[in-house]
Amino acid sequence: MNVGSIIASAPWLMQRSEQEIRQTPSARDPGPVETERQQAPARSAEPGGFRAQLTTPALASLASAQLREQKIEALIEPLKQANAVFTRLPRPSPLQDAQQAFEKRFPGEPRPVDLNRLHLRVCQLGEPPQVVASPCVAELIAAHYGGHDIHDLHARYPLVTGPLYYEPGNTCQRAADADSDHDSPWVPGFISTQDVLQFISQLPTNQPRNLAARQTRDFLSRGEDGWQARQRLGNIRKDQIALEARLQDNDRILGKAGQALVGAVVSHPCATELARAYPNEQARPKLYSLAVLVDDGPNRHPPLTLQGPFVMVQPNGEDGAELLVLYLPKLGLKQFNSREALRASIAASPALGHYLPEGIQARLPETTRPVLDTLEPIPPDISVFEHSIQQQIDKQERDTRYRLEQAGKRGVDLTEFDWIAHHSARDFRRSFEPPRLLTHPPTLRPLAAGTALAIPLRA
Repeated sequence: MNVGSIIASAPWLMQRSEQEIRQTPSARDPGPVETERQQAPARSAEPGGFRAQLTTPALASLASAQLREQKIEALIEPLKQANAVFTRLPRPSPLQDAQQAFEKRFPGEPRPVDLNRLHLRVCQLGEPPQVVASPCVAELIAAHYGGHDIHDLHARYPLVTGPLYYEPGNTCQRAADADSDHDSPWVPGFISTQDVLQFISQLPTNQPRNLAARQTRDFLSRGEDGWQARQRLGNIRKDQIALEARLQDNDRILGKAGQALVGAVVSHPCATELARAYPNEQARPKLYSLAVLVDDGPNRHPPLTLQGPFVMVQPNGEDGAELLVLYLPKLGLKQFNSREALRASIAASPALGHYLPEGIQARLPETTRPVLDTLEPIPPDISVFEHSIQQQIDKQERDTRYRLEQAGKRGVDLTEFDWIAHHSARDFRRSFEPPRLLTHPPTLRPLAAGTALAIPLRA
């Protein structure tokens, strides 16, 4: 089932009457009630006799739980479609890149090449020279990616005194048939140490920046059908928001006026289209990003834009008040009747700091709460949904670079470096999860229906 068909069926999900819910049959084994009905057919034939059995609190609760389950299934469908888009994107792998480059540079090395088992030896000058370290090639590549000079041996081994140098000759590795790497003897390799050091020096020196930029290019590259991943995700976000607005039955989160505003923006998702659809500027919906202020102790940053969230504004709404609907990726929609109410909600929500780049978050105290500074108009010719996706792509690029740079400073090995790059899109992908719904609930049973219904669709 695609999102379009789900949206088309959403009014049916919302408009099922209480009478229809009460008439929903339930499959069950014959019990005391059924036995009594068989023994006294005249009683069940009385006006409302069997209907009374169907409208007991347990059956009504079960029907409501089934309706809620249908809503959940509908809200999960956009996540499945977004996951399909992310799955088709190439995932960066600095470990695989290094291994392929190594195999191309040294075609005579026995396959498969394991950069974690191929070692160089570092010696301390003396009579005789003493081996003080045996870093593997993968370790040296990770250090190079992290911006470290692998030729500065005293920086790598500060506790060792005296001149240090890489042992000339060939690389070495542990015997493959030994019981453990620690006790196995060294076996000479077929590649000279100097050739390996030269190879590592020719690898890219700023892999965090290169890998992050490559990810962004992947989102903006067009596939065989001419579509960008950014465009596909923008359309999925539009459908997800439209679906949530139609299925939302909590007026405190999104009332009828808020649903109408969302519907208008879904139909006309950029300022240019809204201007054509609503010639009267005073009644025209507006689209904004959110700029916030954060304090870093004595430091005060310029306004920072939250990456992904946006606000839909309806001027001169009901009772002459301004109506605002805030969208937060993964958290969903929320209606406000004034900018003051929106400002107060943001000030009370420290979690909104997660929509800032991680490098900025790391410099802020944990108790920092963003304060709304201004609403920034979204460029008029771009869909608000695609603009939201582009902001998240930009944030992901900065976050990926920051994470890999910090990993390089910590001196992680190439396997961990590769894992960080490989999973760098995880937060972006999870932003398509249904609002406040992190896991699919278990199948509801009649006896647990009352308990399940006590949990609201939205917290």
